[in-house]
Amino acid sequence: MTRYDEQVFQSERIKPRSSRIAGEVPAAICEIRQMERNFASYGSREALFVAQAKHLADFTDDFQENFLAERHFNIYQFFLDNELRSYFTWRTKLRQGEVSFGCLSFAKLYVNELLNQIGCKDPNEAYAKLTLFQEQYGAINPEIIPDLTVWRRDFVIYHNLDASLLPKDAESEADQAYHILAHLDQYSPKEITQSLILVSDYNIQKSKVYKEKLADLEAVVSKTLNLLAAYYLKTYAKSTWLADYFGEMYTTPIDLFAQACFYDNLPKRTFDYVVGPNRVYHNIDGEWQMDFFYPLNVPKKRGTRLLRIIDSLLRKTYKFPPLNLKESSSYLLDLVKEAIKAKKQADQKITIDHKALAGIRQNASYTMDRLMTEEEAYHPEEALVKPEAQEKVAGDTDSGTPYNLNENELRYLKCLLEGSDKAWIRAAELMESILIDSINEKLFDVFNDTVLDESGLLEDYRADVAQIVQQG
Repeated sequence: MTRYDEQVFQSERIKPRSSRIAGEVPAAICEIRQMERNFASYGSREALFVAQAKHLADFTDDFQENFLAERHFNIYQFFLDNELRSYFTWRTKLRQGEVSFGCLSFAKLYVNELLNQIGCKDPNEAYAKLTLFQEQYGAINPEIIPDLTVWRRDFVIYHNLDASLLPKDAESEADQAYHILAHLDQYSPKEITQSLILVSDYNIQKSKVYKEKLADLEAVVSKTLNLLAAYYLKTYAKSTWLADYFGEMYTTPIDLFAQACFYDNLPKRTFDYVVGPNRVYHNIDGEWQMDFFYPLNVPKKRGTRLLRIIDSLLRKTYKFPPLNLKESSSYLLDLVKEAIKAKKQADQKITIDHKALAGIRQNASYTMDRLMTEEEAYHPEEALVKPEAQEKVAGDTDSGTPYNLNENELRYLKCLLEGSDKAWIRAAELMESILIDSINEKLFDVFNDTVLDESGLLEDYRADVAQIVQQG
């Protein structure tokens, strides 16, 4: 054991300390401490903070120590002097373009200054600085992003700034999704499907159905939800499927800038601020209310189950790897099966393209005019003795008739218009199909469409064709 009882201690000269080390407080900080002692004259903590912030708006420091602090409420009076010196040194560098981590409380203290427009000439400049700070500091410390995103939104609403400045967040995306699901008739299958996916927990994007049959999936989801909406309308007169599955609109009093230090010093105003179709803020003489879509406690459970049923039945339809269903509601299964059946029926419908059909007929007529029968090929001398029969099939060309239609073609059109007997066609040794093709070909440039098909004269062109026949 070492003994110290014989050691001699004597006084030593204390070395002078630099003005920038801990212990010496700049006058500006001393002055805001005095303001805190007169707290009653300011009336509120927020009013005091703004008065102090204005007093320190241009204050700079180059404190060499680094005293970091984490506070629940980030205002000057909750920081020690040396912590404030560290903050103002950090803020000085920040304003010079040097963005460093510091600590989260320093970042929120700086945000509180900007929310109250400290060092800014107007709300637009303050908002621009808030946005830049979220971008730059958020890249270093993402913890600031959730709160700052909400406060930026509140700042835009409070000052009634242009809605284009509102930050995009998950809340606004969900609002839009609920709006789409509430108005199925106004949106496409793609928009409806993506909205259901957004507000549900089922990751259908990983399904083979989503990857390979997305258009079919969207059609089935859209049809299913429309059937579900109709089912609720018929079965539950006072409830909608959306209210039962996800939630409904609700009005509640709110406080803007929650957890921030914001001094509301503008005159009392009354106005509405529309953030989106499912979120509207009402300022009524300075009191705020909000209309918003209020989700259920478990808002994603039923949407998740519905997507899982759709995925499972579509996998079965396309013979993809199966997905087992557990405790699936029979009426939901029936609705999804009906939607899949409707999709199949829609796929099976054949659309007749009359223009394409006319082209086929024209090509057939062109080919027939140029082909010889087998008998003509081996007995050309016999073909030469039948010019009248051939002429009857092709029809005479009379340049004096309208649109170069010959006598037989005009007679055929007149029969169609009057609904008279067409027995003369066979008696004249003509083919009705060739008459149709020839007429369509000659009139195609006039109507840019075929005027005849196997059923007769197309009704849209009846009046015009009647005039042509009269001219002949």
